[in-house]
Amino acid sequence: MRFENSDQARTTIDAMRRAVDVRPTAGAYTTMAAAELYLGETDEAVRHLEKAVALDPEYAAAWINLGGAYMRMGRLDDAEQANREAIEVAPGLAAGYLNLGLVLMQLERWSEAVEVYEQALALNMLAPETHASLAQVYLRVGNFDKAVEEGLKAVGQRPGWGAAYELVCAAFAAQGDTAAAKAHCQLAEELGYAISPHVKAKIVT
Repeated sequence: MRFENSDQARTTIDAMRRAVDVRPTAGAYTTMAAAELYLGETDEAVRHLEKAVALDPEYAAAWINLGGAYMRMGRLDDAEQANREAIEVAPGLAAGYLNLGLVLMQLERWSEAVEVYEQALALNMLAPETHASLAQVYLRVGNFDKAVEEGLKAVGQRPGWGAAYELVCAAFAAQGDTAAAKAHCQLAEELGYAISPHVKAKIVT
């Protein structure tokens, strides 16, 4: 659930509190927790998400949000387990794979992250976020050809995504193709995306 501002999030929390007072449900606790996460109230969100999965262990959205909340707290082992639970109960839902991949990247378990992202792409090849995440892993482990390949898929599927162009720029720079790197960084900047200093440093000749 997306929130436009803090007032909307607080209104949602109040409404869900009234709802769970009448009949506690995993959905109500998860919606409440999403609003709390928006407000930065991570401890409260975790408490309510843990109630949600206790009420309905098959509710994938609660597991996904719980995994994200655990990640914010630095509880990476718990985050991994929560996202694996999400995948188990909803194997066709890409969010569980994406979040699990992020956890595995933070744990520097690169080959497992690649496997998870490839599983997500097997479900849906038209997923620019997944291609970009996979490109980040390949860039991190030094497989620059694959980083370029996956990054180009991301920008091909979402041409207006400046961050993906920056990613392709970094991958080309790592390959040693300065001209292609500069071209993609320029495309990102034309979209209004500010290139980070460490990426710019890679394409200075």
